[in-house]
Order: sequence, then C-alpha cells, then structure tokens
Amino acid sequence: MKQPILGVTMGDPAGVGPEIIARAAADPAVRRDSRPVVIGAASAMSAALALVASPLTLHAVKHVADCRWADGTLEALDLANVDMATLPRGAVSAAAGRAAYDYVERAVALAQAREIHGIVTAPSTRKRWPRPACSTPATRRSSRGCRTPPTSRCC
Repeated sequence: MKQPILGVTMGDPAGVGPEIIARAAADPAVRRDSRPVVIGAASAMSAALALVASPLTLHAVKHVADCRWADGTLEALDLANVDMATLPRGAVSAAAGRAAYDYVERAVALAQAREIHGIVTAPSTRKRWPRPACSTPATRRSSRGCRTPPTSRCC
C-alpha cells in the first residue's frame, strides 16, 4: 500500500512554518509513513531548507500529480503568491496572512478533490487572514467538505 499524500500548508511564509517543515520533512519516519507535499511558496520553502541546512532538495510543482517523492527531495506545490524579497521576515503582515489563507484554501480544495489524503498545517497567525476567512473559516469548511470531525477553530 502506498503511503498517504499529506498536504502540508506552509503557514505564514515569513514565519517559522517553513523552517519547521524543512526539519520535519527530513525525518526518516515522516518519509517512511507519508508522502508530504508542501502547499505554499517554493521561494519561502527553498530559503527555509537552506537556513536549516536541510539535506533535502526542493522539487517545485504546479500540480500534485507531478510530485515524484524521490529520495532526498521535498515536494512543494508552488502557489507563487508572495515576493519573499519584499515580505518582512518574522513580522505579521497582510501579504503573509493572505498567503497563509491561500495555502489552507488550496489544501481544502485538494482534499475535497481527493488529490491528497490529509491536511497538516504549519503555524500561522490568523490575525492577518482576510476577514471573510474568519467569518467562514476554511478550517471549519474543510471538515464539512471532507466529512471529518472538526479539529480546530478560527478567529
């Protein structure tokens, strides 16, 4: 049996989420038990891999079907929705909040389409998520759409 495909939302691209993912994805148990695909900005993930001196190489894709899960690589569904050169690192910003929300929205859509088997979320401040996201949060919508019990709340 193939391991489940887990969509790992990056969280805030200017925060610690990409670094946590970079370290966790290199763990042999993670790679043995699942096929992770980071949902986020490849530029942020690439910077995080370098920052933590990860042994993994980034493989950026536009579709989950293009993932290879080859040894020594980390798959990333690149939404290319932030400019890391202008994003304030380690600071809460509207651009990072919108990006983090986009990652969750894409993960929910992929789960509903059965392209991924589960969603794992990296840390993200919802302080800067778009206001409509807080009135109808993706985390609650995902539990209804995927027929699973809710496990988190938003705002």
